Amino acid sequence: MINQKRLIQTFIDLVKIDSPSGEEQAIVKNVCQKLEAIGLRSEVDSIGNTYTFIKGMGEGVVLNAHFDTVEPGRNVRPQIKDGIIRSDGKTVLGADNKAALAAILEVIQVLSESTMQHYPIELVLSVKEETESGIKQFDFSHLKSKKGFCFDSSGPIGNLVTQASHITEFHLEVTGKAAHAGIEPEKGINALTAAAKAMAQLSWGRIDKESTANVGLIKGGEAVNTVPRKVELAGDVRSISLQTKNALLGKIEKTFKKEAEILGGEINFGKLPYCEGYVFDQESDLVRQAVEALGKIGKKVKFIQSNGGADANLFNARGIAMLNFGYGARNIHTVAEEISVENLSLLARLVLELII
Repeated sequence: MINQKRLIQTFIDLVKIDSPSGEEQAIVKNVCQKLEAIGLRSEVDSIGNTYTFIKGMGEGVVLNAHFDTVEPGRNVRPQIKDGIIRSDGKTVLGADNKAALAAILEVIQVLSESTMQHYPIELVLSVKEETESGIKQFDFSHLKSKKGFCFDSSGPIGNLVTQASHITEFHLEVTGKAAHAGIEPEKGINALTAAAKAMAQLSWGRIDKESTANVGLIKGGEAVNTVPRKVELAGDVRSISLQTKNALLGKIEKTFKKEAEILGGEINFGKLPYCEGYVFDQESDLVRQAVEALGKIGKKVKFIQSNGGADANLFNARGIAMLNFGYGARNIHTVAEEISVENLSLLARLVLELII
């Protein structure tokens, strides 16, 4: 039923289109033209998020993937050797997430050529997923469906994300007092010292099996001979447990505040929620449907806990129960990224099984 030759060509065509985050216009236009060619009209919002409705019977379902790729993702030259699709080694391939785009487009083409009954489909393709979660600007009032499927989890086909983390970014500013470091350091309040002492008291990296904390950016100081007046730090906290995430953020703020005040300084602590987490009961109807679809393509499910963010987090936060599937690519976000022809075909078959 899936036309493998056409599927591969669609994927090759898509990865050749430059679409780094924020520059998705060309691929949005290309995909909309492909959909228009089979009689479907798409709505594109101000930043490029795209909505397409495909009529069907029964309870509607959302299908989701994203247009953008990470860098280096320009002038991709795909190559097929021994059943594996790779770039020329100078760029990413873009299977994240164009494998899902190609699979979905192939399934929609198959449906247009047949009398096969299927659920109503609401196709939502997002932009800037890799950088700033462009789906946040999508108008969710479009949607009538209460469930959906996303295909943006790294790892084998068979992986199914049933737990995903709450993620909050934090931004810290530690302020002290500048002074000449050689002549009168006693008059200074070293913001860097306060920050270092606070960091040393806290746990970072893997906190427990469900949680992580990280400082990824540090900036401060004016000159090598000046006591640092200000230090800025930014990072994030992730946990399946909302309570744990909030407790970790509270501890970070409290510890930095204490160490700054001991030296006579102060802090400014800001939080920016990135996405909400979710947990699915493995016995729920939606999970059962996913497991059944995987079984029909010969894949045994592996339930996954994800500590990364995806569009699925945003859909779940908006009341649309959405599962995220592994799409079969390897080495994503690197120039060694690859996907097998077999996995690309399996992914298309999975999409088809989920909507019929």
